Amino acid sequence: MSGEGEQIAKFLPFFSLNHIRVGQTYASGQLPLHVTVFPPVQEPYGREFGDKMRDFLSGCEPFTAVADGDDWFGPENDIKVKRIKDTIATIGLHAAHAKYLGELKHDPTYTLPYRPHVTVREFSQIPDGSRITVDSISIASKRESGLWTIVDEFKIGPSRSEEHTSEL
Repeated sequence: MSGEGEQIAKFLPFFSLNHIRVGQTYASGQLPLHVTVFPPVQEPYGREFGDKMRDFLSGCEPFTAVADGDDWFGPENDIKVKRIKDTIATIGLHAAHAKYLGELKHDPTYTLPYRPHVTVREFSQIPDGSRITVDSISIASKRESGLWTIVDEFKIGPSRSEEHTSEL
């Protein structure tokens, strides 16, 4: 099997604008349209992080993010992005990730100020005012080969079993 024994170099928490599934793999630069909620962590993904995030996100409510203008990001201002309107929900989601990931190795340049955005090939991909339902967070791990693999997903809100518990 190709890649067997290959080390996972880093992981990235994000919410996707498209439906994705755990196990899907993407070439570098080819992840579906998404909003990063924390910069790439330069350590292997650990299940202890997943357990913490699952617990935290079960107490949150899904929300709607809104596209809010075009911009250029990156060290040379050469990366096209669609900004996402700052809201209590988007900033809170980033803050929660910072709480759980802040001690892990990452580039702090991209932590503060948090500027939620979607990297796009063309600004027209996402019209201003577009509404994006945020009901889950995905984790992509990047292997040394440069391939991103979706390794985990967390639903936002109580799990089905918690939603349907009966009162005694």
